[in-house]
Amino acid sequence: MIRATRNLLASLVTTILVLGAMALDATAQSGVVGWGAQVVNSSWNDEAFVEVAGGWWHTLARRGDGTVVAWGFNGHGQCDVPALPPGGSYTQMAGGFNHSVARRSDGTVVAWGNNYWGQCNVPALPPGLSYVEVAAGEAHTLALRSDGTIVAWGDNGSGQCNVPALSAGLSYVEIA
Repeated sequence: MIRATRNLLASLVTTILVLGAMALDATAQSGVVGWGAQVVNSSWNDEAFVEVAGGWWHTLARRGDGTVVAWGFNGHGQCDVPALPPGGSYTQMAGGFNHSVARRSDGTVVAWGNNYWGQCNVPALPPGLSYVEVAAGEAHTLALRSDGTIVAWGDNGSGQCNVPALSAGLSYVEIA
């Protein structure tokens, strides 16, 4: 994935994602525009999205109210966004090859779609911790916890789920 950010009118940030056979542009003023293999539902033309994330052949977009919509290839249910609990919202999401993952406002994480490698089996949180960020690979998923540790699950064929231990006093601050 290539991610580029540019400033527009000093206050509007536009994110452009280029993912293989598709491209997306999300702006706070004009919704999401897709071209190539990903054509956006025209009924969303007037909606403002605050985040977009792309999987292999599917795309997710988060609205300002915290709901998420998805479109594209849905052969494994990767576009079937789980319902939110009452009063909840999504705060971040990521797309893998054929799975999706999202963080909710209560600090929990949900994943859906192809679970062949266990990439949708979100580990339980220890008491007092929450998830603060998520990322998705081809067949694995990562999440950053509020204590600065990263957990990874799913396909580990190349060691991608073996998160290196950090020296004492250090913690992870971001994942991608």
